[in-house]
Amino acid sequence: MKRDEKSFKRISKFAVVILMIFLTLLSGCNSPSPNSTIKPSNTSKNPKTPITSDKCGTAVPATNDINPKQKKKLVFWSYNRDEYSFLTKMIESKFKDVELVTLHPPDSKDIVEAEFLKRILREGGQPGCAYPAIDIFSVESSLVKSFIDVNGYTSDLTDKATELIGNMYKYTVDAGTDKIGKIKALSPEICPGGIAYKKQVAKKYLGTDDPDRICEMLSTPDKMLQTAGKLKVSSNGKVTLFPDWRELLPFYKANRNYGWIIDNKLNIDTQMLDLFDYAKKLKENKYINNFTQWSQEWSTAIGADEKSLCWPVPTWGIPWIIGANDKKAADGGKWGFTTGPGYYYWGGTWYCISPNSQNQDLAWEVIKYITSDKEFLKEYIKTSYCQGSPNNIDLMKELISTGETDKTTGQNLNEYYSSIAKKCNGTLSTPYDDFIEKEYGNVMDSYLTGAIKTKNEAINKFTNKVSGKNSPEDLELTINSVVIENGSCFELDGKKGEFIINIRNDSYDYGTFYLDTYYLSDLVSIASDSDWKISMVPKLHKIEIHINASKSDKDSASFVASRLLNKFGVNVLKEPLKFEVKFK
Repeated sequence: MKRDEKSFKRISKFAVVILMIFLTLLSGCNSPSPNSTIKPSNTSKNPKTPITSDKCGTAVPATNDINPKQKKKLVFWSYNRDEYSFLTKMIESKFKDVELVTLHPPDSKDIVEAEFLKRILREGGQPGCAYPAIDIFSVESSLVKSFIDVNGYTSDLTDKATELIGNMYKYTVDAGTDKIGKIKALSPEICPGGIAYKKQVAKKYLGTDDPDRICEMLSTPDKMLQTAGKLKVSSNGKVTLFPDWRELLPFYKANRNYGWIIDNKLNIDTQMLDLFDYAKKLKENKYINNFTQWSQEWSTAIGADEKSLCWPVPTWGIPWIIGANDKKAADGGKWGFTTGPGYYYWGGTWYCISPNSQNQDLAWEVIKYITSDKEFLKEYIKTSYCQGSPNNIDLMKELISTGETDKTTGQNLNEYYSSIAKKCNGTLSTPYDDFIEKEYGNVMDSYLTGAIKTKNEAINKFTNKVSGKNSPEDLELTINSVVIENGSCFELDGKKGEFIINIRNDSYDYGTFYLDTYYLSDLVSIASDSDWKISMVPKLHKIEIHINASKSDKDSASFVASRLLNKFGVNVLKEPLKFEVKFK
């Protein structure tokens, strides 16, 4: 059967148009919401090289940019637009044949930055996506693990990075190492933190503004309580130690033995349980104000003399927390800096290479340059978005040896930062920290305001929130990790440690079971023959029983276990429970 040739051509063109529209609608990368079209930005030094789309939706250079001597384009994605001009200048000066194409997240409330970046890493450069394939991308500290612990988003840098990491602070290397020990991300900076305090207020109410003496007053939670009490009395209640309970969070997180997730299961470390009690004491004794972190009243209190004494700050916190909110801080003499009851880091940027990059070797040379070259790092730490310290031990020694002091504090802060950074633990972060800590903070707020009445209720609320419908899909709902409390030790079969019996059943929620005082008293009576002290930690799908032994007793393990199983195994839970013994 013959067809009219012109009609056929018109129909073909119409079909192509319809197909293009259909593919565009299907592309999650190209348009994340029905009402927005997303295009990459290009802030490289050649403003005449816009990124456009050909008819199939793939980002390509404009036709006027094609020439025989065209530089090699390296696509660089950053969450921080402020660093583009600096990176472009430095990288293109070092690598003469490279043009840096810089991309950033679109301005849209519908966009979740991390998830959008993951989609670009998967789909960039493919038909239907307006973004080119990414070569290098940056992630902030809270998101590092969510990229490197998931297959397909980051190249393995282990072999190449070996020559560099010996001169880097270990916590930054650990933070950029995935769960199987592969180095996937490197950082050019360190962001260790301590405590900034108001010197005049400290001198007036505590009798000293010396950083070493202030450090001693804040060196443990108990000493902080004592200092808060003294401050309250001497200031007649006008000045609190901290503006908010969240100021304690960095120290308690840093002092944990384990992170939030172990073997893909939620873990609540003893430190995070203890913080419920500690924050409650601070609140009830009016040792903290009710200034929610980052709120206007919290910011205003930084510049006010008679509100709160201390603000935990990392390297960037001196200019961006203290300096930005206290206009007199830069004059010097008003603020001091010291360490607190733990060694923490807060923030930072890590750089990764996409496994889909066609420029793996070049991308590595660029990352090597921006994370290890001394001359680059000297300039990098001066930038407005860093204003910190380099992740380079040799360079830090040089900076410390100059004796240069910070204008705000009058102290050689690099000396503090280097010492703190060496003691930071970079192994505790997990892919889910942002989500988990948001829920932890919400529950703590409710507990401190009285909306949640008891600590046990708060912990159960928290675990239920984490395991609820909004939890990450790959986060399992059960808890199977051991949190070891400090306590008396005893010897059993030649081993010395704390005796723990874990009673668990993954199909049963023990929350209400734990709250029943009848069973609690029964547990106490079970252990009374052994003169042991019992504490209980509620967990989702598990009761964790911590038994601190005060004397050696080889038979106690089987004795207590059999009593517990007999009491709670069949009659109460309708199925046997498992138990195990572990040592610290």
